[in-house]
Amino acid sequence: MILNYHSTIFLLNGPSGSGKTTLIKSIQKKFRNFYVPVTCTTRKMRNNEKNGVDYFFLSKEKFESYIENNDLIEYVKNFGEYYGILKSEIDLTKHTNIILSMTTDGIKAMKKIYLHNVVSILLVTNTDTLKKRLMTRKEHAQINIRMQDSQFSQDISIYDYVISTNQPLFKSVNDLLSILRAEHLKNHLQDL
Repeated sequence: MILNYHSTIFLLNGPSGSGKTTLIKSIQKKFRNFYVPVTCTTRKMRNNEKNGVDYFFLSKEKFESYIENNDLIEYVKNFGEYYGILKSEIDLTKHTNIILSMTTDGIKAMKKIYLHNVVSILLVTNTDTLKKRLMTRKEHAQINIRMQDSQFSQDISIYDYVISTNQPLFKSVNDLLSILRAEHLKNHLQDL
C-alpha cells in the first residue's frame, strides 16, 4: 500500500518507553513510502541493532565534529551519550513522507526549518506502563532517572496531536493511521 502525501514530516515525541520506535516501525511495515531517517548516537549498540539501520553508532569525537560543523538539525546529550539527526537525513526532494522520533527542542527546530511540512505528535502513557516497558529493555540502572524524565511538563502547544499509548498497540497504531489519513486529506484540500 502506498499513501501519496505532499512532503510531510511526522515527528513523534514522548518519554522513554512511550512507544515511539514501535509505532514508527509499525508504519514503516504498513507503508513502504514512509522514510525513517537514521539518527546518530554515541551509545553502545544493543544486541538486536544494526549500524546504519537503527542508528549511526559514532564515536564521541565524530559526533562532536558534526556539532562543530553544524551538520545536525538537533542533538541532545542523555545519560552521557549524544543523540542527534543529520541535516542530510531530511531531504524532502527525495522523500515525500518522513516519520521519526524527536525531542521537544528538535520539533521546535524542525517547525522553524520546514514550517507547514511538520506534524508533531505527543505520545502519552502512565508511569506503570512506562516502568514495565523499561524493565523489558533491561535498563534497570536507569529506570528511576528515565521515570523522572517522563514526568516533565511538556509545552503541549507545539503538538498537533496526542496519542495515548496506554492501550493495546493496535489501537495506538490505528490512532496514528487516523492522523496520517487526516493530514493526507488536509494536503489534498489545498490542491482544490
